[in-house]
Amino acid sequence: MIDSTRSDRLSRRRFMQAAGTGAMLATAGCTTSVLGSEQNAVVYGDREDTADRYAQVYNQQTDGTPIDFTLTDGRYRDIITKVKAGANVQPLLGLDIVRFAYFSELEVLRDITDFYNDLPYTDDFLGSVGELFTTRDGAKRGVPYWIDSSLYFYNKRLFEQAGLDPESPPGTWAAFRQALEQLDSQLDLPRPPLGAAFTTGLVGFLGYPFIWSNGGRIVNDDETRVLFDERPSIEALEYWVDINNAGLMTDPLATNWEDWHNMFVNEQIPIMFTGGLGLSTVQQGNEDLFNNRLGTALFPKPAGGTRTSFLGGDNLTITTSATDDELDTARDFVRWANTDQGMQTTLELGFLPGRERGFEVGLATQEPYPRLLDAYQKTLENGNTPIYADYEEIDLIITNAWSRALSGTANPAQALRSAAREANTTLMDS
Repeated sequence: MIDSTRSDRLSRRRFMQAAGTGAMLATAGCTTSVLGSEQNAVVYGDREDTADRYAQVYNQQTDGTPIDFTLTDGRYRDIITKVKAGANVQPLLGLDIVRFAYFSELEVLRDITDFYNDLPYTDDFLGSVGELFTTRDGAKRGVPYWIDSSLYFYNKRLFEQAGLDPESPPGTWAAFRQALEQLDSQLDLPRPPLGAAFTTGLVGFLGYPFIWSNGGRIVNDDETRVLFDERPSIEALEYWVDINNAGLMTDPLATNWEDWHNMFVNEQIPIMFTGGLGLSTVQQGNEDLFNNRLGTALFPKPAGGTRTSFLGGDNLTITTSATDDELDTARDFVRWANTDQGMQTTLELGFLPGRERGFEVGLATQEPYPRLLDAYQKTLENGNTPIYADYEEIDLIITNAWSRALSGTANPAQALRSAAREANTTLMDS
């Protein structure tokens, strides 16, 4: 089952990488490695092959020791195997934020507290990004790098045709459901109005924000018990079971990420859930929609709740494998990653910078990006990141619970309570 989780997530990433690569090629030229494998290079590893562009731009701008790029396994299985065997790993590692806690427990991440505190831009990180992406066990072990957040896109022309205000997308659970009903009844759509799914790997990115916005949590503060069987989580799942049963969304257990993005690009559906690379996907698939009719908005909230998002992506870490000779170059690269040029590269790749300044450079200043990125900036200001060592295992258990509820084989309360017992017994108690 864990392998299935990894496979599904990699499929989604490969699709988004293709979109991001197109945007990058349009703005930044060829992405072929300029170094190959030089013995005197400091190696930077990342799970996204498009991240090779960071090494290229950095090397073009600096005269010191170059950075060479290597692609890591998407879920870091190769690195974990090496660590447990006592082998060295990449000195620089772009680390999936949901793996941050686990790698900290493996003691492979250096304490960079003094270095972090000397960075000139730490006060510029948006919302809680500076805390969530950096701190573990009381020490700074990472620096926010590229970020991917969840939100929704909508088609302004289709909104207007259905009698909805294209400049005021729904912001509450009730208003969002009502808008789906209105879009479904007023438009002759070939598909349900909302493109989304809650398959393996997507319940976290797209579903957790609805739990958080309702005051719920996945794991307690000391990471000893799961809490997703409490009322806020049950109500969030009930909300989606109701929308699914009403036929207002694409099949939540069968539709894949690429399916509903294609539907939205072809203007067959008026709303879709997406992430950072959604912009480049729409731009490449339907530039007229991108320039003239695309709207972006945070996920809706329940009455009395808070609008939020899932903050994924990478933090940049220096590992314990870095030698004394490599440390200065590693620090220089980490420092550069959040400079104007580093953040311009992030935007070109289709991801988000973590700094407020990042929304004032490069593509962020070119129309229509300023208005489209406004919602993304708010996701960083108000988003959340689940950071605990057993993230993937817990996420799989929750996904199975959502699947049972959405398929009608269990009601939301039954499914989540059974799943919580499983997680607490097999993961937390052990």
